[in-house]
Amino acid sequence: MGFFSITLVYALILLLGSFSFGYIVTYASPAVPAIQKIMDISTLEATLFNAIAALFAIFGATLATILINIGGKKLTVFATSLTGAIFWIALPFMTLKNIWLGILGRAILGVVTGSFSVVIPLCIHEIAPVEYLGIYGSLSQFGITVGCMTCYLISDLLDWRQLTYFEAVVCGLFCFLIWIVPLKDQTTTSENLPKESVFQKKYLPRLMIGIGAMYFQQFSGINAILTNLNSLFEKAGLDLSTGLASGIAASAQVIAVIVGGVLIQKLGRKFVWVLSLVGAAVSITLYGLTLKFPSWPGIIPVITIFLYLLTFGVGLGPIPWFIVPELFPPSVSSAATSTATVANWLCAFTVIFSFKYLQEAIGDFMCMILFMIVCAGGAVFGWFFVGETTAPVSEALLSTSGAYESIADKFDDKSF
Repeated sequence: MGFFSITLVYALILLLGSFSFGYIVTYASPAVPAIQKIMDISTLEATLFNAIAALFAIFGATLATILINIGGKKLTVFATSLTGAIFWIALPFMTLKNIWLGILGRAILGVVTGSFSVVIPLCIHEIAPVEYLGIYGSLSQFGITVGCMTCYLISDLLDWRQLTYFEAVVCGLFCFLIWIVPLKDQTTTSENLPKESVFQKKYLPRLMIGIGAMYFQQFSGINAILTNLNSLFEKAGLDLSTGLASGIAASAQVIAVIVGGVLIQKLGRKFVWVLSLVGAAVSITLYGLTLKFPSWPGIIPVITIFLYLLTFGVGLGPIPWFIVPELFPPSVSSAATSTATVANWLCAFTVIFSFKYLQEAIGDFMCMILFMIVCAGGAVFGWFFVGETTAPVSEALLSTSGAYESIADKFDDKSF
């Protein structure tokens, strides 16, 4: 089967969910400053409007696992998309009525995001051809980055209310197109599998690896940067519009995911992971220096953020999302993915919510140094714990010589 096949069309349809994921996360960056101009809201209210989606994504991840087990992946995607379409339309009305209603709307859209973050990688992993697993594994992150970039770019053309209607159309379209994608019925694919919990000693090493990867992804500072990109560039005093500058910077992730998929396929995950983390550490440090020395030309922050997002998108962005399903047998794959996703969103909320307070406490430069330290630690983690695999992991492989078995054995000799 060639790369440009009908399977790629199905994958692109699924990317509407990933697009929505990125759009929801990014929306607060152009929206919050606009809302602050017409409504008297506190720092806490603005921060919650920004961060609440990440917190409630935790519930979306759990809910998605339940829905997948009850009705399958297609029904889960349909219900998630329909909810997204409804609340994107309602969000501006809720916000103008009362900011706390707007925060509630953002919370529900966070549930939508969490659901997509679980079900879309599972769907892509199911349809991916074995020979292109590395490239297909990067597609979910590609969709997320396109969603981020699109939100930034059109924020110069549409106001904060029109931005919600645009995404409502995307979710509505996904409601219909998901039925074209040939996904297996969860009840038929799992009926012969044993019912077991992912929280067992034999799965603990793999779970720790998955959660560890999610931790380094979020505490690298990615969502602190993305959700505050417009305001960060305003501080830099750019001649470009903040929406355009943010869109240019965010385009780095789109480029990175395309390049990263090929690099992962050719060079392997471990090498690309370490390369990504080292690059992110260097670029976020350089960005911090532009904040410490504001006399530097205003274009320098755009370049350094571009490099940061580029290096992040090559490996740190996509790799955690598609290694987690491969770490576990089908009987616990969705539960394991949900657990790792909950950890991811909890980390994301912590970073987004605390970022403004950290800025006030230690300054922008030291915030970037903290993110650099995490990136450096993530490179070491990846060297030891990010493994390689060339095909979906089956029950048979996991019980004999699965791709991550040697890593798991190191942990199994220890008691927890």
